[in-house]
Amino acid sequence: MNLFVGIDVGRSQVKVAWGTGPEGPVRTRGFVPVLHPGWLDRVTGTEAPEVLRLRVGGDFYEVAPGEGSVVELSPRKRSRLTALLLLAGVGQAMAEAEAREACVVTGLPAAWAKTDAEALRREVQAALAAGVEVWVGPRAVPLSRDAMRLAFVAEGDGILMEFLSSGPTRPGPTLVLDFGHATTNLVVYDGYARQRVRTLPVGGLRVYRRFFAEYLNPRWGPFDRDVEQQVIDGLATQGRIPHVGPFESPPPKGEVQAALDRYAAEVWQTELRPQIVDNLSGGLYVENVVSAGGGVHLFPVREAYPDAHVLAEPRFAQVRGYMRLAGRVFTSGVEA
Repeated sequence: MNLFVGIDVGRSQVKVAWGTGPEGPVRTRGFVPVLHPGWLDRVTGTEAPEVLRLRVGGDFYEVAPGEGSVVELSPRKRSRLTALLLLAGVGQAMAEAEAREACVVTGLPAAWAKTDAEALRREVQAALAAGVEVWVGPRAVPLSRDAMRLAFVAEGDGILMEFLSSGPTRPGPTLVLDFGHATTNLVVYDGYARQRVRTLPVGGLRVYRRFFAEYLNPRWGPFDRDVEQQVIDGLATQGRIPHVGPFESPPPKGEVQAALDRYAAEVWQTELRPQIVDNLSGGLYVENVVSAGGGVHLFPVREAYPDAHVLAEPRFAQVRGYMRLAGRVFTSGVEA
C-alpha cells in the first residue's frame, strides 16, 4: 500500500494529512509545534494515544509544552527542530495508517523554497542516519531513508492543488493567499507554474498580540509570558481563550470576537492589504483568488476580492493539497 503524506509545519500547529491516493479520502491530524527534551512523566505513560514522542539517536523528545520546551519561531523552515517535527508527523501518519513506508511532501515559505529545501533535507537525513523512532501512544514506528521518500514544494502549492481537486483542471492566472500564523504567502500561478512569489511578515500572530496587549492586558492583566502564549495558542488553534490564569470564566465570546474583528480589520487595512496590492502592481492579471491557512478567518479577504474562494477547513487545506501532490509526484513523476 502506498501511503501519501502531507506535512505542514506551521508556527501555531503542525498539520498532517495522509491517504492512499491523490483522489481518495484524506485523514488529518494536528499537534503543537513544540518539542520537550526528554520524555515527561505521565500517569498514563505511553498508553495514551495522543502522546507523541521521538528518539533520534540517543536523544529523546516529546511533543509537548513544558519547562525547557523549544518552539520554532523563525519564518524559515530549515532547522533541526523543523526536521524533527516533520518526522514526528510522518511517524504519526504511518502509525495510524499501519504503514511501513511513506511518500511525503512538505512545503517551505514561497520566497525561500529553493534555497532552503536542501538545508532541511540535510537535517532530515542527518536525523535518519542517527536512527529515528516515533512513538504514537504505545506504538513505535521506525523511520529510515528507505522507508521515507521526501519532496519539497512552496507554500501555496498545496492550496492551489486543493483548489484544483474540486474545480478547474487548469485555471487561468490564480492568486493564492496563504494566511499563516507569522507570515502571509502570496503566490501568483499561471496554471501550475509560479509567476510571482512573496512572503509578507504579517499573519494572525500580529492580530493576537495586539488583542492581548491592548484589550486583555488592561482589563484582566498584567499577565506573565506563559499565560500570554497559552491564550495566543488557544485563539490560533481553537478560536477561543483557554481556561488559564484569570480566565476560568472567560469573557463573553461575542465581546472577544468583536474585539478580535476590530484589531484584524486594522491590521488588514494598514499593513496586510497595502502589501498585497503593492505586490500585485504592474498590470498583473489574475482570474481566481484562492485563500486558506490558519489566519484566513481573521481577515476580510472578500472586502478586497468579492469573488475570492475560501477553501473548506482552511487550516488544513494546504496540507491536504500536499498529500495530493505526494500522489502526483511519486506515482506519475510530476516535478514538485
